[in-house]
Amino acid sequence: MDSVEGGDPGSMIAVSATKEILKPILDQTEGCYPVNYNAPTQCVVAGSTEAINKLMEVLKQERISAKKLEVACAFHSPLLAKSKDLYADVLKDIAFKEMQIPVWSNTTAEIYPANASEIKERLTDHLVQPVRFVEELQAMYEDGARIFIEVGPGKVLTGLTKSCLDKDQLTLFVEDSNGNKLTHLLSMLAQYLGTGRNFNIANLFNGRNARLIQIDQPELYKKNPAIWRVNGQTAHPTTGALPNNGALPIINPIQMNNFTNNTQAPATESSSTAERMLQEYLNSMKMIIQAQRDVMLSFLGQNPQVNQAPVYTQPVQIPVNNQAPVISSPISDGAEKTVIIPAKTVAPVKDIKLY
Repeated sequence: MDSVEGGDPGSMIAVSATKEILKPILDQTEGCYPVNYNAPTQCVVAGSTEAINKLMEVLKQERISAKKLEVACAFHSPLLAKSKDLYADVLKDIAFKEMQIPVWSNTTAEIYPANASEIKERLTDHLVQPVRFVEELQAMYEDGARIFIEVGPGKVLTGLTKSCLDKDQLTLFVEDSNGNKLTHLLSMLAQYLGTGRNFNIANLFNGRNARLIQIDQPELYKKNPAIWRVNGQTAHPTTGALPNNGALPIINPIQMNNFTNNTQAPATESSSTAERMLQEYLNSMKMIIQAQRDVMLSFLGQNPQVNQAPVYTQPVQIPVNNQAPVISSPISDGAEKTVIIPAKTVAPVKDIKLY
């Protein structure tokens, strides 16, 4: 049967059923072939479009899940017999080198032969023979394979490998389309290194404008003079000295004019908490203004005054007594004489208000 000559490229469907359940159904359906044994409970069936449509109806009646696949033709089936001959003509003039690593065949689930002619025959058979993926993975595991890496987009084969083995193997996939691909690749390589194996990491940078940096020898690399190091205490250039007009680093902690360490005149006992908070705020603002003034004077080449900025304090209420003090002074005849000295009226101190 040759679909190429008939003009029908054929169709393929993925069926969720075991090989034992699917076999009797396919025996009763002409023109359909099992072509991919992907997992113990998944098989791909190929055949002519008409035959596949009939099979879909039968599977629906049997309540077996099936999904049509978007493919160019019915691969790995007898429908591609003509393509096998064409492929053999292409391969006959190609020289094959001796194999360096073992390669398992999807067709036989065994290692490829070493002879070039036998390799070519195995490749052409692959077009018309089913893919024995489950048996192939099991054979690889029995031969000692424990790490399976899916190379290419997606992670479908990774999931199928887990369902085929479900043992102590490590399954990895190179490309994740749901996230940052480079980040996933590096994470995957880190997982591989975690098994105790190694690889030539320099190959990751082939064809890229990258160079190896000696982290333990930073003096080998020229630093940009425009770069500054900044922390919560100071800022200074990575190269050269701090400019003359630059702010020196704060070495000693700033003594705040707080409630417990107040070098100014103490507030009266009757002053409220809000009044003391206002006092602290005004003192801080004056200190900031004084510092800005000093920086500007230094920038202009002048020496700033060293006088501290005035500090706002709570005015002390002076008690007013309208009664004049009485002073006793002796009289020349020895008797005491009382002298009344009129006291000056002291105006009450006015508080400072902000607008």
